Amino acid sequence: MKKKLFQVFYLVLLAFLICSCGSESENGTIDGDLDIESEQDLEQVENNENAQVEISNFSVVENTANSLSFFAEWSTDIDSATRLDVICGTDYQESFTSDSASKSHQVFVMGLIPETQCQFTAIAKDNAGLTKTSVKTVNVTLPDFFPAINLVKVDLNKMQRGWTLVNLVNSHDNKPMSVAMIDEQGRYRWYHRVETTSTGADNDVRTVENGVLIGGTDGAIHPQIISWEGKQLWKIQLDMHHDFRPINNGAQYFYLSSVDICESPKWDNADNLSDSVHIWDVEQNKPVWQWVLCEHYTPKEIVIDWSHLNSVEAFPNENAILISSREQHALFKVNMDNEEIVWKLGLDGDFQMKDEDLFYRQHATEIQQNGNILLFDNGDDRQPNVREYSRAIEIAYDETNMTAEVVWEYRHNPDIFAPVWSDADKMANGNVLVTFGKEYETTSLVEVTAEDTAEVVWEAQPANGWGVYRSERVIDPIKGYIVKIDN
Repeated sequence: MKKKLFQVFYLVLLAFLICSCGSESENGTIDGDLDIESEQDLEQVENNENAQVEISNFSVVENTANSLSFFAEWSTDIDSATRLDVICGTDYQESFTSDSASKSHQVFVMGLIPETQCQFTAIAKDNAGLTKTSVKTVNVTLPDFFPAINLVKVDLNKMQRGWTLVNLVNSHDNKPMSVAMIDEQGRYRWYHRVETTSTGADNDVRTVENGVLIGGTDGAIHPQIISWEGKQLWKIQLDMHHDFRPINNGAQYFYLSSVDICESPKWDNADNLSDSVHIWDVEQNKPVWQWVLCEHYTPKEIVIDWSHLNSVEAFPNENAILISSREQHALFKVNMDNEEIVWKLGLDGDFQMKDEDLFYRQHATEIQQNGNILLFDNGDDRQPNVREYSRAIEIAYDETNMTAEVVWEYRHNPDIFAPVWSDADKMANGNVLVTFGKEYETTSLVEVTAEDTAEVVWEAQPANGWGVYRSERVIDPIKGYIVKIDN
């Protein structure tokens, strides 16, 4: 199925895969053999009237699925190498080059800046090295649906450069969910409107090789991959929640769901369902592995939502998984061979921990390269725990001595209590991107250093009432690519 997906995907994805046309340069543009001018300066190329090549039918058309992207298309009367320069003020300057000679040329350009005017210059080169150019100018706008982003702080020298992928939901007004990327300055650079009218509050969103993976919640939004130009590449009718992530190079996926196979507990108002972990196989188009919490663990109290799981991740170099049980305030390591629980980390767990190191209603566990576990500790406003502030923490644990402790933490100043959503991601430069997700109030996206001081180097807030479940920093965002056109 995966092979068929790439076969039907008619675009040559990602700038570095361009039609066998060259390699990616340091600034994310494409270096080919069409050496006209400096790629970085993007100076106007001289239009030589003696050139044998002619450019015709040059058009720049807004992408109907995303007004921050455009399709540029033109023809040449002879087979010609080609290049497209795009300049939007001083903040966007990109070049897309193909040394594959053709008479038909098309480039998909994304990530343009809202409320700017952009100049598209098509450049063709004949066999003598002489060039012809054609220029189009477009205005870039953003639909008024999207909430304003308040940029609280930005330190370009210390932050992890890139765009931040978020899911935007407005439960109060029951608006459809959108997936969007914002840049370092808090400007929208890419978006996709999800077709459902459900808010899809705790949907998982993450980048994959050819676009964005959206994992649905409770059947409202079925798992799907959306290409950069807004096309649905893949979708499965699957009821899942919270976490949907690729494994084995995208041949399979972990996902969370609920099953009704355990014996109903003898408890008033109890939830008869138990959360479960599954593996979906793309080629077989079905689940091939299942693990149900209630078959291996019985809590002290069986109440509604007692089995609530919200993340699953494989341990590196082990056939084991780490799962997060929000209502048990604990993490479980599960051996996938015998399906037994190896240990429980957290409240009433197997590790000795100080009270101040315990976490409550946690989200977004992430196994680090050093073996530690990073997570978002939501806190709890209920008895008997009662700690009404949230934080991001990194936990070191010793499986021999069965001890665990918090070795790093970040608390917002002033404190934020985010009881139901949120995320924490370690990034390539060592900084941590923390999402204080709020459903009806202000969500804060905060990047902090991994030092003990946890210095804030970037912070952005969608308008009040717009929530974010999780976020991801896209370090090298795609700006566009050459599209192959059959003559």
